[in-house]
Amino acid sequence: MEILILKIQKTLASFLFQHDLKNIVKENTCFKNALNPRSIDLILTNVNLAFQHTCSYFTGLSDFHKLVLSVLKISFTKNEPKKLFYRDYKHFNASSFQNDLSLNFSSGKIDSCSTFTKSYLDTLNVHAPLKSKLIRANSAPYISKVLRKAIMKRSALETKYFKKKTLSSLKAYKKQKNYCSRLYKKERKAFYNNLNPSFVCDNKLFWKTVKPLFSNKVNSSTNIKLVEDEEIVQDNDKVADILNSFFKNAVASLGIEENSYIVSQDFINISDPIDRAITKYHIHPSILIIKDEIKVNDTFSFEPVCIADIENELKDINPKKATTDGNIPPKILKQSSSVASPVLLELLNKSFISCVFPESLKLADITPVLKKKDPLNKSNYRPVSVLPIISKIFLKIMQKQMNQYMNPHLSTYLCV
Repeated sequence: MEILILKIQKTLASFLFQHDLKNIVKENTCFKNALNPRSIDLILTNVNLAFQHTCSYFTGLSDFHKLVLSVLKISFTKNEPKKLFYRDYKHFNASSFQNDLSLNFSSGKIDSCSTFTKSYLDTLNVHAPLKSKLIRANSAPYISKVLRKAIMKRSALETKYFKKKTLSSLKAYKKQKNYCSRLYKKERKAFYNNLNPSFVCDNKLFWKTVKPLFSNKVNSSTNIKLVEDEEIVQDNDKVADILNSFFKNAVASLGIEENSYIVSQDFINISDPIDRAITKYHIHPSILIIKDEIKVNDTFSFEPVCIADIENELKDINPKKATTDGNIPPKILKQSSSVASPVLLELLNKSFISCVFPESLKLADITPVLKKKDPLNKSNYRPVSVLPIISKIFLKIMQKQMNQYMNPHLSTYLCV
């Protein structure tokens, strides 16, 4: 028995030496025999300095075994500062902006949604110009404006000290550094002491407060990295191309085969996508049953809308709603609804007459959102699209007309 134990110990020692491993558990953890306790737990690591305060203690969950605890010392990669673009509303005057906007609309030819957006943004850029600023990418929720300014001053004094290396610059830098440390502790304590209990009931506020502390699925997380063809891809442009290709071909890659028995083949030579879909499935059993049960004599078409329909939709805009980057802000569009409504009315009715949805309103900002654990696997991301605010207004009006047409033909027991 002793020979076997010695052989096992020799094998383990050789394994540890070969892989440069150390066991951080130094105490006996098994007390099945109180007179002869054993050390049977192993935590092997090749970075033993990263583990601190390893200890064991009785929990009462086991009669003879201790629980092993260790503190893992880790460091997070500091992200590069983010460049944000924002509009400066310091000298913005709503009435002056609407007057200039009305003049631009009357003097210029607004024949499409793209020209409307361009003319609108050109006017807005004069009254609320676009500006940019750099912000720290790892800012915690308790970093206040006062603390941020103090850190910026500390960084400036640090740069000044390293340039001149004078006693006065060193003294000023150390003084500001100590002030930042005290202010950091003060702001952090105040943040957690003043957390509003209502945050627990408000989902949006709750997750905004909690996520930065426990999750990497937040705005301050690192840039997306993917493993493609056994290589790690970090370049943002390459990552965007990989995800774009994946999202575009996601449905086709499922390999779903069509049932030739219930799908008509007469659609092959039809170019219009809507007529193609109607012809393709006109002998599908579900379609045949619907035709037998419901007799619809008229055909659907969008009806021209009035100015009140546009104004009502503009007034119902949520000013906090997201829109595409560099597009019309919902808040300003809502404020200038009296000027924008006539132009949008003309564009929407023109779209209804031609039965063509404006191409510029189909362009969306797509954000890949991690839905599963492994962030390196592209198949674990899902696309979230943000459309221009004008697109959402058009779609709401179209939805109302479609519902008005469809609801009389649908069952009252249909789930909504």
